[in-house]
Amino acid sequence: MRQSLSDLLTLTGARLRARPAHGFDVADAHDPVCRARLLHVLADHSHLAGQFHALSRDAWRVLWTPDRTAFLPFHDRAFTLIAWRDPVGTEAGRREAMHLFRAYASTVGKHAIVLAASSAMRTISPLFAAIWIGAEQRLDLATFDTRGRAGEKLRLALNHARRVGASARELDPRHDVTVELALRLVEDAWKAARPSRRLASFLRTEPLENAEHRRYFGVETPGLNNGTLQSFLVCSPVSRRGVYLQDLVRDPGAPRGAAELATVFALDTFRREGLEFATLGISPFFPAGDAPRGGVLSRAADWCIRHFDRLYHFAGLRQFRAKFATASVDPLYVLHWPRTLTPLAIWDIAALLSGR
Repeated sequence: MRQSLSDLLTLTGARLRARPAHGFDVADAHDPVCRARLLHVLADHSHLAGQFHALSRDAWRVLWTPDRTAFLPFHDRAFTLIAWRDPVGTEAGRREAMHLFRAYASTVGKHAIVLAASSAMRTISPLFAAIWIGAEQRLDLATFDTRGRAGEKLRLALNHARRVGASARELDPRHDVTVELALRLVEDAWKAARPSRRLASFLRTEPLENAEHRRYFGVETPGLNNGTLQSFLVCSPVSRRGVYLQDLVRDPGAPRGAAELATVFALDTFRREGLEFATLGISPFFPAGDAPRGGVLSRAADWCIRHFDRLYHFAGLRQFRAKFATASVDPLYVLHWPRTLTPLAIWDIAALLSGR
């Protein structure tokens, strides 16, 4: 029987994935053995928001250190290998993974890019050039509260939501079909209000993907079926010690303070459970300790803020997150090797982030 074109392409792709990657340990993140190992290393060593993206359905490749105690997930584009966040593993393993990533890119003749790398990774990877892009905000759960002047705006929002009868609770869409439906309805309304929210890249908002690894917190107001869902927060693990407040989705007609109420309820829950920290994730162009000041980079960043803010409303995100008294604000970078970025590498980055 003649094989269809799709069958042939599938078979060819499987054979290509099975070939040794020039002596490097490069695996498909969807391979069951690789995925099981990813989960183990993530639970022990993940320390940044979004490192669990390696488990999404996207075309992640995984570069392992020889002992498979550290890894770096990346996308293999036409001209560029594009990694997301720092390698995961011990400090020595992360350092080795970055060395291997550059060596692998050199072997295959492509650029090596690490998006949203930490300041620590910038320090231990001097052969990579760095461009500042924003910061990651962290909360110390043991000390976080809403008291004092720092929590004034947050308290105002919470009080407004409570006055209209809003209340928060943890949701379980995996075992309650009505909860799943409510999440989908709020998500659809949220995306319909701003078409730019319908991203196709790995940075998309897709609340029910990998639901077995996530937790959900919703805010409801009195109504039919024990309440009408107004907003919800999707939380992903960082490691056994921390959590990432990943996706905050709000119905356009939700009362003021609904998003803040879901967030504070989640933080209180995680604190009671003994977690150490929560990260609010990446805030594009949010100033941090050694963020550049003055010069060409500053002018470029100012232009990016104005341009991308019109598309993605980063200013609104920063305004919301500024209500939370963070324990640390860590600068983030794009690391790239070689030290000169070509238009082809920039094209690969833009295509990946837009989902093309």
